Amino acid sequence: EMQGRENTGESLANMEMLRALYPNHGYSKETGGIMKNIRENLTIESIRAYHKKYYRPENFAAIITGQVEIEDVAKAIEPLEKKLLARKDSYPPFEKPWQTPVKPLKDSKDIKILFGSDEEQNGHVYIGFLGPKASTDFENLTACYTLMKYLCDTSVSPMQQSFIEIDDPFASEISYNVIENS
Repeated sequence: EMQGRENTGESLANMEMLRALYPNHGYSKETGGIMKNIRENLTIESIRAYHKKYYRPENFAAIITGQVEIEDVAKAIEPLEKKLLARKDSYPPFEKPWQTPVKPLKDSKDIKILFGSDEEQNGHVYIGFLGPKASTDFENLTACYTLMKYLCDTSVSPMQQSFIEIDDPFASEISYNVIENS
């Protein structure tokens, strides 16, 4: 699955954009792994060390939905809870992940990425910027969604009018995505 997706134009462009927006941060990582790294660097020992470091009670959440009784849920998880409490001293000190602040961007970058394609004139343009903090700045985040919808969503939108609805179109599609990071 990763191999088939990793080298698409969309994936390569998105990965480079995230690396430029979030240098040396977890947001710039490919969560499924990079095939070269999986093939050359991944060992059973490194997987076990990763699981020991992050798959632990302090970094766990359970979401339970549906028609359930809280007493039944508590009864079902009690043996697991006892087992985890008995082993809590065997874990290394806990480092809460994803706490590194995102540094402001200092420079603008133009990055060109070559990728294989069935067509000669196939390409993607990604424009990225750091916007409002998704976990606290809801008003400005909503404003970003509204602005992108206005700019892109219909055939009368400014981006579509400028790039698609012309005699010699520059593009066949315009879309946007807001990544809600905190």
